[in-house]
Amino acid sequence: MEPFSEIPKQKPVVQIVYEQLLNAIVTGKLAEGERLLEANLAKLFGVSRQPIREALRMLVTDGFVELIPYRGVIVSTITPQEAKDTLELKGMVEGYAAWKGAQMFGPDMIAELETVLKQMEAHIREAESREIIQDNYSFHMKIISGIGNEKMIKYYQGLFNSHQRYYAIGLSEQPGWQTSVNEHRLILEKIRSRDAMEAFTCARQHASNTIGRVLAALEKRKKGMDGSLAANDRPSDDENKIIKSDCT
Repeated sequence: MEPFSEIPKQKPVVQIVYEQLLNAIVTGKLAEGERLLEANLAKLFGVSRQPIREALRMLVTDGFVELIPYRGVIVSTITPQEAKDTLELKGMVEGYAAWKGAQMFGPDMIAELETVLKQMEAHIREAESREIIQDNYSFHMKIISGIGNEKMIKYYQGLFNSHQRYYAIGLSEQPGWQTSVNEHRLILEKIRSRDAMEAFTCARQHASNTIGRVLAALEKRKKGMDGSLAANDRPSDDENKIIKSDCT
């Protein structure tokens, strides 16, 4: 394993260790099933074992690594089909919530959603990957919470908590961060204009784009190629017809 980059002094050590390990996982530099030993990581990072231990705990909580009895901490396994299935469910919930929200939300909720996007943009400028993932979740959860469906809230929370690694893979490269913000802003604009069907369509387009980004990242990680998708992983013609709008 190659040494990780030097710890910048302007961020907490634990946060930097977490972000560098997260990047190594989602890009495939740390392979699925690979053991992560505290002592080795501490030597690579040039830090004590305490921040390594804390960063690994964060990664366990977020679903990127697993604590296996008698084996220790290993990188979690991800399959493209599992990622696609999960993200399709996520997109269905987000699409319905955006459709409903466009019919319900007033200026106060619009302002709250705008604040989340501004926060996301600030985190992008600081390259704070974990916060960007959280902002992405917060935007959709605020919409879902706003429509008042408690069962949907719990379901969406479960999706995120169990499969946060997929969202991180979709946002694993910095160019994807601004693209994601732009997609969220389109959803917000449709909600603001009370165009329920376009809000739904933009949310579904965003979900489709996320699936594409995740599958491309997984393919690139697996083959070490350019990340192009296999034909059967692309949205079908029917799906493209459904999501076709000015949300591209």
